[in-house]
Amino acid sequence: MRDKILETLKGAREQNSQVSDRTLEGLADQYSKLITTDEQLEAMDAKGLLENLQGNINFVLKGESDKLLAKHQKELENLKAQQKVEPKKEPEPPDNDAVKTLQEQIQHLANQMKDLQEGAIKEGRLAKIQKAYAGMPKAQVDVELSLYESVYAGMSTDVFNSMIEQKTEANKAFVDSVKAKGLDFTVPSRAQAQDDDGQTPVLKKAREMVNKQNKEK
Repeated sequence: MRDKILETLKGAREQNSQVSDRTLEGLADQYSKLITTDEQLEAMDAKGLLENLQGNINFVLKGESDKLLAKHQKELENLKAQQKVEPKKEPEPPDNDAVKTLQEQIQHLANQMKDLQEGAIKEGRLAKIQKAYAGMPKAQVDVELSLYESVYAGMSTDVFNSMIEQKTEANKAFVDSVKAKGLDFTVPSRAQAQDDDGQTPVLKKAREMVNKQNKEK
């Protein structure tokens, strides 16, 4: 009976049907348990059974097709999004007033930093000059300090330090030599001090001697 059922199913299958022989064989195996006589076989609606089966196949295929189409559609949209080029924005013109203000602030800050730097350099160099001329007559020290802007300010650090080193050695040798002779420039000399009349003791003594000699004549 199985073979009869199989032949009946094959005869009812449309030419363009997607129901395979294997599916028909499976149906024949199942229906052979239910159909045991020729009368029952004739009563079986093979065509309706296959149409129903084809409908199920179409439904499944459509579902799979929709899933596949949705998948590819999403992939296509992602690809288009990746390939989409954002329009370049034209740079906004700068605010001239804001730029000018910022430049002025930067220049002011730069000037302040320069002044601070130059002030620190000047203070440090004046201190080194005073130290190099320690023990020398105050008038000479004052002269050296007054030469800062015209002489020492324009020197590079290396040149200035080299000059200070030489001056320190030379001045120390000079101070040591005059101290050995009993002269100390750091102690105010009585010979240079002035009395109330504006005369130094040396000058006053010299004039007294001259006046005395004139009287004796």
